[in-house]
Amino acid sequence: MDTVRWNRNPAEAPSSNAGRQGASGGATATVATPEPPLGRAMTANPKLRALSACGYYDLVCSYAANVYLAGHLDADIARNVIARGYSGGHAVYTDSNAQMELKRDVVKFIQNAAQGPRRRPGAPPQK
Repeated sequence: MDTVRWNRNPAEAPSSNAGRQGASGGATATVATPEPPLGRAMTANPKLRALSACGYYDLVCSYAANVYLAGHLDADIARNVIARGYSGGHAVYTDSNAQMELKRDVVKFIQNAAQGPRRRPGAPPQK
């Protein structure tokens, strides 16, 4: 099994435009545009799955932003990312109804992860 060391410093991430040349053939000054950490992690480990869970009224983690971002990921990453929202704010687990919904979603998430990678409709089975 390959071990991947997590790099939490996006400034040290590989640049998507490093090494490009200008119109005159010389090197141009480039600004590093690192791949987002979730994208890097899922590229390194295609079996990785993520569940984003937060309250609808959370002032720390935006439910709407999580759903939007999860819906705009590349297809290869999006199939392994789930965003869920629950009634309440940041501490959804303090509401008994939200706690049961969260528990149900986490159990389902773990069961699905144990079943193996998801396939896109029409894609051949992985070997």
